[in-house]
Amino acid sequence: MGSYIGMGLVYNGIPENGLESELKNVVNFLISHNGSINNIKFSKDRHGNEWTETIIDNKENENFYSYLSNGYFGQLHLICNILSIQKLNVYIRIEKNKNFFGLLLDISEEELIGTASIEDIGKITDNIIEFLNELYGFTVFAYAFCDNEAEIQYSPIEFQSQSLNEDIYSIVAIPDLENKNKLKIIKSNWHIDGLTTRII
Repeated sequence: MGSYIGMGLVYNGIPENGLESELKNVVNFLISHNGSINNIKFSKDRHGNEWTETIIDNKENENFYSYLSNGYFGQLHLICNILSIQKLNVYIRIEKNKNFFGLLLDISEEELIGTASIEDIGKITDNIIEFLNELYGFTVFAYAFCDNEAEIQYSPIEFQSQSLNEDIYSIVAIPDLENKNKLKIIKSNWHIDGLTTRII
């Protein structure tokens, strides 16, 4: 895929208790934006030696959620209309840890940003923030982020203990303590392309 922009959604709790449900919530949200699932893949073993890849008929049953949630290194590819882009390829990767789990939404930097100007990157950032706020109505994550080739670095507990000095990810979204239905947005001093300085 080349360079990608990663949006991460990180959840409290052990994966066995919430991963499948939250994955369904996120996928259904994306499908509601004129989306369709293309394929899934996951490893049957923790070392990534035995992989299964399946093309999905969007009319078939939803057993694949269980396969993705219970397998290793689960990934789902879908196409949808989000962030003001038609037919955007989105790859959802599953990350499981002992006491938390996460979903990483990877989008090709070329598809999302291309050769955008600084002003256009600012508009794309606004679209991402709007997207995260809308998504938060469907899935309640402990925190979310967006950055160039972003990966989950912290559990929700570790993240809370960090001094939110705006240097963790390009964009961070955390639940607003004063209004539980909204997110507090923190922007770092660089844009989501990882190169351009953000003028605040």
